[in-house]
This record gives sequence, structure tokens and C-alpha cells, in this order.
Amino acid sequence: MKAYVLAGVLLLAGIQVGMAADTPPPRVIDMTVVLKDPQGKPIIDQLEGKADATKPGGIDCSACGNLTVGHAIANALFANLPSETNAQGVSSVSPEQKWARGALAERIKDDKTATLTASEIVVVKKLVGQVYGTNVIMQIFPLLDPSDKPPPLQ
Repeated sequence: MKAYVLAGVLLLAGIQVGMAADTPPPRVIDMTVVLKDPQGKPIIDQLEGKADATKPGGIDCSACGNLTVGHAIANALFANLPSETNAQGVSSVSPEQKWARGALAERIKDDKTATLTASEIVVVKKLVGQVYGTNVIMQIFPLLDPSDKPPPLQ
């Protein structure tokens, strides 16, 4: 009987070790990389701007910095997205997940050596993909997973 129990424990331990080996290692990413527009110029972080009705777009960005990978990801993590809100305006994201997103944003936004787990990368890619356009996605996704390639165009 003891031999069967021991064999079962060893089998389960082997399965768990095998499952852990399938999980990609955490990635270290420089979140201070400045994002560029299609012409190669730094993108201005307009969320740093101040409301000003006399300025184009209603924002005074005279003191705005450049948009970095970390700040773009943080903006996406902090966003209240229409796709996550029902018709009554109630978010489908739990308060605990909002807290987790905010904690991740604060931890990585200015970090030159931010470490992201595979599951964090999945969430970040989903949210960045919903918040930003192609130009920003093309710069951020390869940093999150250099082995990942774009899918075929449809």
C-alpha cells in the first residue's frame, strides 16, 4: 500500500514539475523606452497634459513628456474600457482585478528592468491592444514577447 501511495505522489510531483516547465519564464523589459510615431518622432504623452479649452484638442501639452512603453502600458491598465462595461455602465472587472491592474501599473511604469510573468503579459497585450492603435502595438508587443510574430493579415 505504501508503495502505491509513494508512486502516486511521485507521479503527481512529476506532472507538476512538467507543467511548470511549460510555463514561459518571466520577461525583463525596459519600460523607459520612448515610443515613436510613424515618422520616427517621440510620441507625446497627452495624459500628462492639462485641460485647456484654448488649445487644440483641449489639452495643454507644453510640459508633457514623451510616451514610454511603461506609461502606455500603465495607461492601458488604468483604463475603464467600454468592452468591459455593460449597458448600465457597470464594469465587469472586479474591484480586486482593478487593484491588481493598478498595482502592476505602478510597479512597472518607470522601471528599466521590469519583470512580467507570462500571465501578466497576456493581460497587458489584451489591454494595450484595446487602448492603442497599430503604431504603438507594433512597438510594445515585440518587447513583451520577442518570439511572437504577427498573425497573417485577414
